[in-house]
Amino acid sequence: TEKIINFIETLCAVSEKYGKSIYGNYQSFEDAKWTLLLWAFDYFGKKYLLKDFAYTKRPNNGQWDIIGYEQTGVEDLPYIGLHGNCGYNKNEPSADFGQYKYFFDDIMEKTPGYISQEEAYSVYLIHEGKIDEVKPYIIENLINYGYLKKSDNGYILQIVVLRKIDSIIRDFSDADQKKISDMIIDITTYFKIPYDFSNEIIRKDLPKANRENEKLVHFVAESEAFDRKYVFNHALKSGWLKYDENTSNTVGAFLSIDSDLFSE
Repeated sequence: TEKIINFIETLCAVSEKYGKSIYGNYQSFEDAKWTLLLWAFDYFGKKYLLKDFAYTKRPNNGQWDIIGYEQTGVEDLPYIGLHGNCGYNKNEPSADFGQYKYFFDDIMEKTPGYISQEEAYSVYLIHEGKIDEVKPYIIENLINYGYLKKSDNGYILQIVVLRKIDSIIRDFSDADQKKISDMIIDITTYFKIPYDFSNEIIRKDLPKANRENEKLVHFVAESEAFDRKYVFNHALKSGWLKYDENTSNTVGAFLSIDSDLFSE
């Protein structure tokens, strides 16, 4: 968690030298942290964990696997989900909109639910300064969700805007690019430590007949060992993330502009 936090703060500081923001200009840094922490975790996890893995093929074009659980007395950490709308109807315009969902305190009830493809694309249009192309009832919906706020000068989005790391650092000096690239390599390499540690624990917990099934071990490890809730919980306990009456109800909401989060 400390490495990811350091990466975020360093990337922010270096970007500011070049007059850039890695999270847009709509949310405060304190609120944007809620998105940036999980975006960075997902980025590094995806970078490390993406392997030639495929779920087991099943009848009727199915492709899935199942993990079995047993109940324990150990208290679980708050679950962090991610939903959004990336354009399921390919015949209609779309945008990559996401919302991290925090099963923590009362924030889950305050966070908006799913939005439609047209609403997600409207967020993109508003970001591009094309609010005149957005239907009035959708503007009202976005205001009710909390994603849009009316001001004296018009409307202001209340979300984070994410871009590809490569595009963020493109205009950096060679030294600053190397600084960020070295951090990416370091964190990606570091992911091997908890991954190997978790793998061994998982392997020992599996029935003997399955312990040498590398695909199964990897599937369980990727599903359970690398979980957003661990970094989220650590960031809360350390005080890096703060939740109080001033925290926006739209923390975790983001518009992905060619972001690493949805790229393959």
